[in-house]
Amino acid sequence: MNMSISPDLNTKTYIAPSPYRSAVLCSGEDTKSFLHRMSTQKINILNEKEGALNAFVDQKGRLLDVTFHLQTQNDECLLLGQQADGQELIDWLEKFHFIEKIEFNNLSASNNGILLFGANSESLLHRILETDFAPLAPWQFANTKSFYAVRVFDYANDQGSPVPCYYLTDVSGDKVDLEQRLQELSAERITQEDENDLRIKSGVPRAPQEINDSITPLALALHDSISWSKGCYIGQEVIARMDTYDRVTKNLALCTLKTNTAIEEQTLLYTGDKKIGYVTSASRLVDGTQHLLILLRLRENEIEDAGLHIKSDQGEQGVQIVKRLAKQEPHD
Repeated sequence: MNMSISPDLNTKTYIAPSPYRSAVLCSGEDTKSFLHRMSTQKINILNEKEGALNAFVDQKGRLLDVTFHLQTQNDECLLLGQQADGQELIDWLEKFHFIEKIEFNNLSASNNGILLFGANSESLLHRILETDFAPLAPWQFANTKSFYAVRVFDYANDQGSPVPCYYLTDVSGDKVDLEQRLQELSAERITQEDENDLRIKSGVPRAPQEINDSITPLALALHDSISWSKGCYIGQEVIARMDTYDRVTKNLALCTLKTNTAIEEQTLLYTGDKKIGYVTSASRLVDGTQHLLILLRLRENEIEDAGLHIKSDQGEQGVQIVKRLAKQEPHD
């Protein structure tokens, strides 16, 4: 079924199955210092109840995972990741864990989360949590016992304006009750396919299509996950060199295409006769228009004027680059 839900984001509230599955609880007196050394974010300055977008990269600066880091206590945090299971991240961390006092508990099997977004999502969130809290900025969270709500990547309405999106999970696995309570409070449930269309139109990267071990956080413009004022971490030299010497030659972009036949993932993009990239994620075709996330071997300032097109049964079809809401500006 082809449909567009974005016109209703200004007036309705939605829930959808969450694509995020990985959940790792880290605890012990060395939790902060160890994860600070292992990731791109400045973890050691976080206070209790503060969150951050964080990335773990290998020695080549390529992504292992992007996580929502929730500092639940001074010596405990919850890592909500993009991958299907948290064991791969745990195995990576264990390679560098020797004498530190830190333990990892994989809660992925019981992490049955949902996404909440739309007009009255914050109001519903307050009622679900049954407690007062300040409006959540991106990557910040609120929780009661085992239930967590974190503000994740915003979604774009039809005007391109951001609409807050929240990732809700009870790591004890109590998903049905949460969905039922939200529906009783007027939230409408949509399918994973509908939500996926929306996240593509908003330019939100996701594993494994965009977040995988062949790409760096800089190529995805995940600048919120990187601290430039912290010391050494795994992959730091590569990330710093790419930034300093303008070596970010792969970039994720969002485009639209007018077509009668839907374009699939992995379809090649060209500039002239030169292969320059490929489609990582493709929305469903609605009213002759399709949104595509594309990974290009171009610098950021080269994309707009590259004359990008796709070759198909309809001949060469030009694509139009549009604003990617989830693109984060460099800072720090």
